[in-house]
Amino acid sequence: MWTRALLKTHAKEFFKRNYWRTVLASFVLTLCIGGGTFVSYRTSFRTSINDIKNAGYSFRSQNILDAALESFGLSDIDRRMLLGVISVVAILLLIGLLIGLALRIFLLQPLEVGCRRFYLDNHNDPASLGSLGFSFENRRYWNIVKTQLLKEVFLFLWGLLFVIPGLIKAYSYRLVPFILADDPDMKPNDAILLSRQLMNGNKWRTFVLDLSFILWDILNVFTFGLLGLLWVKPYIHSTNAELYLALRYGIADPRRSEVIQPQPVEPQPEARRQEYGVFEAAQPETPQPEVKRPEESIFETVKPDTVDNGNGNVIDSDIYGSRNTGESDTNRNSNVTNQDIYGNRGDSDI
Repeated sequence: MWTRALLKTHAKEFFKRNYWRTVLASFVLTLCIGGGTFVSYRTSFRTSINDIKNAGYSFRSQNILDAALESFGLSDIDRRMLLGVISVVAILLLIGLLIGLALRIFLLQPLEVGCRRFYLDNHNDPASLGSLGFSFENRRYWNIVKTQLLKEVFLFLWGLLFVIPGLIKAYSYRLVPFILADDPDMKPNDAILLSRQLMNGNKWRTFVLDLSFILWDILNVFTFGLLGLLWVKPYIHSTNAELYLALRYGIADPRRSEVIQPQPVEPQPEARRQEYGVFEAAQPETPQPEVKRPEESIFETVKPDTVDNGNGNVIDSDIYGSRNTGESDTNRNSNVTNQDIYGNRGDSDI
């Protein structure tokens, strides 16, 4: 079982061992994930709409922009020119928003996975900055893009249910970038499901782990972000990497000689099918061929023996499984007697 103190001890050890590279990787990672979330976008949008409604404006009955321009006493020509300029600016902002979204999907999120890979590599040996480009190999790039995009879509949908559900799911999907950094070929649904399984029962403890850095964040404010760049952010990112390794593979306790090594958690296909409502048809069982055992007879067949009865006659003795009477027959001038024996009782005819 992991503890906050143990994770932080390992994080500081590996961070100090490779200090300046870790600081640079942390700076890149902060740029990748510092753009906010869909939850905050939706909250600000809702606040703006409520402010407009509270001001007494109606989208159906009055044009807000025209009413604002009329209050300045502008002529119709000036208003039209100003509306044209505002429209051009709005279109440029929309284009910029789309470009920013494309950069986040196709550049920043894969780069985030590369930064997570750096911290995982830094756990064993001092990692190189080449790990930052881990995601951009062609065979794994598109799978990482699809998985990260699917995670963002899920977070956006959960964010529509107010802040609390979105926050809970943000902790559920927290380990997806680490899973991709560890296994970039894992399918998107499997990576998300594995993150949920690893965080099951650990979301609250992870939340407390995040709160334990609050004093560092307060000190960072007084240093105008310099402390965060040189210490706090690399410290936090290293701790998050240790959390993933602890949940999936176990960690070594420096105070003891043994290693806590649980079995790696793998996504369960059946659970994934039930979660997304996909059920596979049951495969028919292959019939096993029946092995026929030879029928055992309660009777034993004994080959006939020829004996001499002392009178010059040859007797053939047969034992059958049913009770028969002895039959005698003369063949080729020889007197032959067949004797049938049933139990201890025998009948013979000459």
